[in-house]
Amino acid sequence: MTISLDHLEFFLLILVRISGFIVSAPIFSLRNIPMRVKTILAIAVAILVFNVVPYREIEYSTTIDYAFVVIMEMIAGLVMGFMANVSYYILSFAGQIIDQEIGFSMVNQFDPSSK
Repeated sequence: MTISLDHLEFFLLILVRISGFIVSAPIFSLRNIPMRVKTILAIAVAILVFNVVPYREIEYSTTIDYAFVVIMEMIAGLVMGFMANVSYYILSFAGQIIDQEIGFSMVNQFDPSSK
């Protein structure tokens, strides 16, 4: 398998988007996960995605244009991770509300003063 410069640029864009997602995703953004694990996970997922997604030509004329494309991919990954984070917090908040409602009803049923 030969890899051309075009394929390497395409792989870099995939890697940047997935890295942005992993940096801001709810589970992977925890501080107790080492940076090496995050990096290896981003590279492994990028390789898998690179093999699945069909190659698409990237249109740019200068290095600054390509840097702009890379920044846009990073922003896209960060936004996806942020949306996953917001979804996680919504579900967590709903669980806390449900837990609070169940907890108060259990107090009424097991009240030691009224037996």
